[in-house]
Amino acid sequence: MRIIVFFVLSTLSLPALSQSMNLRVLGNSGFASFKGSGSAVATQVTNYTIGFSPTILANQYYGRNSGTSYGVELQASYTFKSNIDLGIGAGFESISTTSKVVSYTQAGIVLIVYDANGKTVLTGTYVNLNPYIGYTKSISGFKLGLKIGADFAIPQKLKAKTTYIVPTISKNEVTFTQNPEKPSLDIRPRVQATAEYNKIILSVGYAKGLTNYQTNNANGEAYLNYFRIGLGYTIL
Repeated sequence: MRIIVFFVLSTLSLPALSQSMNLRVLGNSGFASFKGSGSAVATQVTNYTIGFSPTILANQYYGRNSGTSYGVELQASYTFKSNIDLGIGAGFESISTTSKVVSYTQAGIVLIVYDANGKTVLTGTYVNLNPYIGYTKSISGFKLGLKIGADFAIPQKLKAKTTYIVPTISKNEVTFTQNPEKPSLDIRPRVQATAEYNKIILSVGYAKGLTNYQTNNANGEAYLNYFRIGLGYTIL
């Protein structure tokens, strides 16, 4: 967090040294996935019925497949005569990953395993800060840029929603939710390429997660990676 504060204060002190100030707004969507031994393509649902309080859980919700993700970001930067950009972005994101439900286990005195169909969708909402340094080059009316920085994403909420059917038991769909423990900060080094023409911006970026979402190390590691595609507009 000290790094972010230092970067913001440094950025605010640069107008006298820069050639121009830029202000942009971007919307984005993309493909997210968890990587690591604590993530999975498939999961199973377990129904613990020992005692008087049955509990249904998805055994794995850090999915390696992408769900529906979107976000919005406001970027402020200063461009120097050397075409170097120094800036920071601030925004909100909703990022989802999925894992496929392949089995259902009835855990009582004995274990009974059934085939199942469905999926678990893990959705996280974040307030995101993205300090970056970049380089911009003008070619035939296009402004082409490359930015290197990091996402400092503050999770607001994590929710896993599982929907499944066990055909041999019932044709009715069952849905339940879980609330995994969220990290205090998700740090993701990020690289982003942009192309701007007549103030319209197309951006493509990739962020690689460094924060382990598996709070219990015995369950392995799960890091969130996010490939973004965005469209934006230059206000200034």
